[in-house]
Amino acid sequence: MDRADSERHSDRRVKNDQRTILCPTCASSPHLIVSILDTGKGKTVRLFECGCGEIIWDD
Repeated sequence: MDRADSERHSDRRVKNDQRTILCPTCASSPHLIVSILDTGKGKTVRLFECGCGEIIWDD
């Protein structure tokens, strides 16, 4: 794989990871508190907290 292919794949990965998260209680955008790598599954789990106090897991 040459550099152009590598950059194209990394751009796609970044875009897929930037999903819009909305609070189910107040529909505002919560802020990211922590991001944890699940090494067993190879996935990143993100924890968000909203201004209304709601905690949201994104896995």
